[in-house]
Amino acid sequence: MENLRDKKLNLPDCKFGFYRPILPYLIIAFGVAVRLVEYLSNRSLWADEAVLALNIVNRSYLELLQPLDYDQGAQIGFLMVEKFAVQILGNNEYALRLFPFICGVGSLFLFYELGKKWLLKSGVTISLLLFACLKYLVYYSAEVKQYSSDVTITILLYLLPLAKQKLNRGQMIKYCLVGAIAI
Repeated sequence: MENLRDKKLNLPDCKFGFYRPILPYLIIAFGVAVRLVEYLSNRSLWADEAVLALNIVNRSYLELLQPLDYDQGAQIGFLMVEKFAVQILGNNEYALRLFPFICGVGSLFLFYELGKKWLLKSGVTISLLLFACLKYLVYYSAEVKQYSSDVTITILLYLLPLAKQKLNRGQMIKYCLVGAIAI
């Protein structure tokens, strides 16, 4: 696969001096900071988070494989990581929100890598700034729900096939299986 920068589009990449090499890293640092502020605010669990947390805290690993109580649903991997965090770090909001926070921070770096493969440099800067500041991405990075891990896994799934220039049939099948398991 070719990325857009390899094509000769005759477009100025940084017409107004908008791109600076350090800028994406400053934006990522800002994105980490706002997610950290949201995580450290330690707000109380709201209803949907609380009932999912009850499932995580009150069930064993095997019981998490069964349908969840209170009309809740989440990926098995997310539930297992959350259960492990609670067992290691204790039954508290910080432990329950740690994995979504890590995923929210990780998604910033993955999104930057994805942007470098598909966008012009100035486009990477603008899209990364929007991604770092988007209210819902920041909020869900500090919530006991699977949404930030969904974003991280989705970006990672986009990046995996881009690591190779040309995929053979076996690699395509492998990536399809990884995508199906990730769901």
